[in-house]
Amino acid sequence: MPLRSIASLPRLLGRQGAEAPTGPAPVIDRARVEGLVRLSLAGLEAMHDPARELLFSVTLEEGDQPVRVEHLGVRYTVMSSLGIHDARQAGFATTLDPIRLLQSGLDQHPGDDIDHLGMALWADADVGAGISKAVVPRLLAALDKPLDGVIGRAVSWALIGLCRYREQAGADARVDAAARRLRDHGLAGWHEAGGLFNHFAGGSAFLRTQALFSTQIYWVYALATHGRVFGDAEALRVAGKCADTLIALRDPFGGWPWRYDAPRGRVTERYPVYSVHQDAMAPMALHVLAEATGREVAAVNRESLAWL
Repeated sequence: MPLRSIASLPRLLGRQGAEAPTGPAPVIDRARVEGLVRLSLAGLEAMHDPARELLFSVTLEEGDQPVRVEHLGVRYTVMSSLGIHDARQAGFATTLDPIRLLQSGLDQHPGDDIDHLGMALWADADVGAGISKAVVPRLLAALDKPLDGVIGRAVSWALIGLCRYREQAGADARVDAAARRLRDHGLAGWHEAGGLFNHFAGGSAFLRTQALFSTQIYWVYALATHGRVFGDAEALRVAGKCADTLIALRDPFGGWPWRYDAPRGRVTERYPVYSVHQDAMAPMALHVLAEATGREVAAVNRESLAWL
């Protein structure tokens, strides 16, 4: 059992059965959402290191002496390039260049982790940095390794990236086979009765089935995308059922819990509730599901944003 997992057990077990708060969700409107986008862009600009073209380089002040604290996040830079691109497409002003950020975030990552390469491929489908042909062989080679122990979020990012590439580049036997393998891997960890996914394959049954929100919501996104691109009805069905389970398990304010018991379909750790779950991960995954199936998600997304 990893040390990190052992350390989390008292916190996990101590919060099983915690009750959610009661009360209605507040109102969210377009003006407030636009304000949040501008706030986010301003924060990213403040975190930008132009010398290395990476984000999350922060200057703190202690008294009258500036203190330089560097945490240059190559993966977060790749992720942020996608949001920055979408913000610019929607008419928001920013000094950040998503193409340069995506290229830099890819080039400065030391390894071939499937989540990093998958996210880069996913981002490039929208950003258009022209990196996909170089990334695909690296991702396919990385996927030749066993997936046991790889968390669902990482596998789903790889699947999303392959699906988005395939959507633009057309049929490719190796890409199609890799996408199918990742899709099958996800469904092998699906619990029909609980309506949720395992956190990873292999290892301890307890740790495997105690799955984070990120695993659930990114499988919704990935399977909805696979279903749309490949005409996969089963992937769409499972994505929809997982979304229904997550929606039913929210707190009354629209908050998405942190950890779940996948086989039983229940919350095991309600807190912390992360803002990124509320304003990004859940809304974008549900939006992709809606595009693939035609289901209505606007009310749930408004409630998710209103939590902020």
